Amino acid sequence: MKTSVLIPTINPAGNARRVINNLSREPGISIYILGDNNISSLRFSKYVCKYIYHKSNGDVDKWIAAIVNTVLENGIQIIFPIDEEGIHHLIKHKYTLKKYCDTVLLPSLDAFTLSLNKRDFADHCTTHNIKQPKYIFGENYTDNTPDDFDFPIISKDINITGGGRGIRLFYSADALNTYLESSQNKRDILLQEYVEGFDIDCSVLCDNGEIKAYTVQKGEDYGKSRFSYPIAVKFLECAEAINEAAALMKSLKWNGIAHIDLRYDANEKKYKIIEINPRYWATVDASLLAGVNFPLRHMELSMHGKSTPFNYKEIEFWSAKGFLKRFRKNPFHLLRFYFIWNSTPFRYVLKDPKPWIYKLFVRISNRIRQNKWKLQS
Repeated sequence: MKTSVLIPTINPAGNARRVINNLSREPGISIYILGDNNISSLRFSKYVCKYIYHKSNGDVDKWIAAIVNTVLENGIQIIFPIDEEGIHHLIKHKYTLKKYCDTVLLPSLDAFTLSLNKRDFADHCTTHNIKQPKYIFGENYTDNTPDDFDFPIISKDINITGGGRGIRLFYSADALNTYLESSQNKRDILLQEYVEGFDIDCSVLCDNGEIKAYTVQKGEDYGKSRFSYPIAVKFLECAEAINEAAALMKSLKWNGIAHIDLRYDANEKKYKIIEINPRYWATVDASLLAGVNFPLRHMELSMHGKSTPFNYKEIEFWSAKGFLKRFRKNPFHLLRFYFIWNSTPFRYVLKDPKPWIYKLFVRISNRIRQNKWKLQS
C-alpha cells in the first residue's frame, strides 16, 4: 500500500534530507516537500516526488493554507513536520489540518513550548525530581552565590536553542560578574555548574510519555566549539541514561520524537539531563545505520499505532566534517572502505548524488562571486 507524505519545511534542507534518506528505505512511500526556498537542493533528490515552492514570509495563516492546498491537490495522507518552527505551527493548527489529513504524533503545545524555554525546563525538572546540573537564573545571582556553586560555570541564553549557540564558560566569579553587569536582561540568562564528564544523547520516539524506540550515542569528537554538535558519535547501550530520558518523557507525556542531551557527572557517577530538542536531529542518518529508522517508525506509530520490537548496533559514526577532520590527520582513512560505507553519510551521497552536486556547485559559485567582489573592491 502506497503512502503519500508531505514534509513542510521552513528552515534549511539539512535535516529534511536526512529524514528523506530514512523514509526512502520504504519503497511504498511517496515524498512531497513544501518549502520556502526556490533553489533548495531537495528539488533534485530522486526520492522527492514533487517539490512545491511557497514563500511564507512569516505569514503562518498563508503557510497553513498552502499545506491544505498541497494536501488536496496531491492526495497527501500524512503531514510530517521536522523542524521546530514547522512543528510549532502544526501543533497550534492541528485541529484545522485534521479535517483534511493526519499529522504524525506531536507533543502537546505546553510540552513543546516548555522544551524550548530553558527557564521553564529547568524548573520542570526540579519539580519532577529529574537529575540536572545545579542552576540559578541571572537575576538571582549575587556575590554569595559562588559559595554554593563550583566554577567553572556555564551561562546560557534561555531564548536560544541548538548547536551550542549562546553558551559561555566562566572560570571565575570576577569574569562572570563582569558579564552579568553588561547584560541587558539577566532574566534571560541561565547559569549552570559545568559538569565534569562526557556528553551522551538519547534519541527517542514516544507515545503519551512512553518510549517506543530509542538509541543512545556518546559524543566522540566535536567541531570548532566544544558546545556544538558532535561530528563523531558512538552508539551504545546505557540503561542509566535511557532511564533518565524515560522519566523526563513520562513527566511531559511526550508524543513523537525528541533528542535529549545529557551529561555524565564523573564526580557524582550520575547521568544528568541538559536539555531536550523537540525536532529531528543531525544524526538521524546515523541512527538508521545503527538499525533504527526513526522517521519510518514515527509514521507507522502515528498512522497505525504500530510499534514493533527494535534493537541497534553499537557502531561509530563520523559525519562528513568528522571524516574530513580525521582524513586531514591521517589520509589512510580513505582506504577504510567498509567503515566509510557503514559509518559515514557518504553512502547517502552515492545513492542520491544530485542534491550534493547542486550544493557543491552553489558553494563554488558563491566563492567565485565573493573573490570577484574582493578583487573589484
